[in-house]
Amino acid sequence: MHVLTVASVSYLPLADIMFESLRAHHPELTPVLLIPDVTRARLDALRQQGLDKFAELLCVEDLGLDFLEAARSYYSALEFCSALKVLGTAHILKTESACLFLDPDMVIMDRLDAVLDAQDPILVTPHVLAPLPEDGHAPDSLEMCGAGFVNGGVFRASAGAPALSWLVSKARARWFVAPQLGMYADQLWLSALPFLFPQTRLLREPAINVAYWNLHERPLRQENGRILLQSGEPLRLFHFSGFSRPSNGRLTRHSDRRFGAETDRIVAQLVKDYEAKLEATSLRWGHLRGDIPFNADPLPVRLERAADLLGDARLRLPKAGFGARLRALFGD
Repeated sequence: MHVLTVASVSYLPLADIMFESLRAHHPELTPVLLIPDVTRARLDALRQQGLDKFAELLCVEDLGLDFLEAARSYYSALEFCSALKVLGTAHILKTESACLFLDPDMVIMDRLDAVLDAQDPILVTPHVLAPLPEDGHAPDSLEMCGAGFVNGGVFRASAGAPALSWLVSKARARWFVAPQLGMYADQLWLSALPFLFPQTRLLREPAINVAYWNLHERPLRQENGRILLQSGEPLRLFHFSGFSRPSNGRLTRHSDRRFGAETDRIVAQLVKDYEAKLEATSLRWGHLRGDIPFNADPLPVRLERAADLLGDARLRLPKAGFGARLRALFGD
């Protein structure tokens, strides 16, 4: 099976760590790195610098999708990279039977057999398995409603999955982070999959995709040098979403929630170890640069541009406000 990640040149140090952990636990898998901000010529130059030693390399040109050059003009870096998740997966599935996508800011801590052995057309993982605490810390339930209850960091698809074709159609121009229009890149679409495509597997596996948004329900402990959940199951996949360097000991820039003394101690060590690895991989790859810039225009400008390019007025921000539109649709 191929394991895909999408990482801009600035994220290569993170992707290196993720793929190193993949090789440690699943040497039988084929890592694939899709780099969104390089031309084919720059990709060839990166190969000459040894980047292809830790993954097969792809650039956007390799996908053969004409609309992607236009999409660069209206998607932000986050939106564009997120769209490439499903587009890159669909590309790989032209010749493979299954593909697993993992975010580059993840570390595999143990085997992922529950994901790899699944036979479902699509597999995704939820942010949480129980209600979030209302303790004044992020994220809370309202934020989760806006961002989606499925996290996009783990996405497994099989060839011919109708849900994947549906996602590809949305990636063309419905992948904005625009809650005003009912979009949050991939995550609201992924959250809809179990309802629209009932064969979708929502993997309720506490040891997989552990992150700041669910550590409140997944306390950790350590035994004989291994990190375990309280159930005794090993921690399998940790997600360093929102990690910043220097970390100053913080797991993420998005939240300062605490999780109990033992879990906090283990997380602090994970942060320390991850930051040390990032220091090393940044020395290896941090000097590299892409040769295609991402779009940094404000959201309203990018939405207008997409509406004009695609002739789709629905992409314009509503004049009356999103709340008024909802009231009109569903009644007061």
